[in-house]
Amino acid sequence: MKFANDSIYGLNASIFTGDRAKGEQLATKIEAGITCVNDVMAGFGVTDAPSGGLKESGIGKRHGAEGIRRFCHQQVIVTDRFGMKNELFWYPYSAKTERIFLRMLGTMFSSKLGSKLKSLFGK
Repeated sequence: MKFANDSIYGLNASIFTGDRAKGEQLATKIEAGITCVNDVMAGFGVTDAPSGGLKESGIGKRHGAEGIRRFCHQQVIVTDRFGMKNELFWYPYSAKTERIFLRMLGTMFSSKLGSKLKSLFGK
């Protein structure tokens, strides 16, 4: 295995053996994007499996869900679910906002139960 993985590349590998189970076990130790047992090209034809290299053999994947994702742009959209007119912890602050914030911090970061309860329910 030392010689098989002693490379800066890892696109594709093949293992030829009379013992298929041993070949599959060895394949798990090969540092390559695709490792074929008793075959050379089968990995490129399996369109459901992501195909791509490791180490310095290319970037990204092709085929499979991972291959499709490389053509997608993720976008996050967040919408206020509570219909608040103002954000609670954004400017302008009020005395009430400050009290709520200090209670939350005291409850979250106090180390003793008594201190947490005191912060939560007032002094």
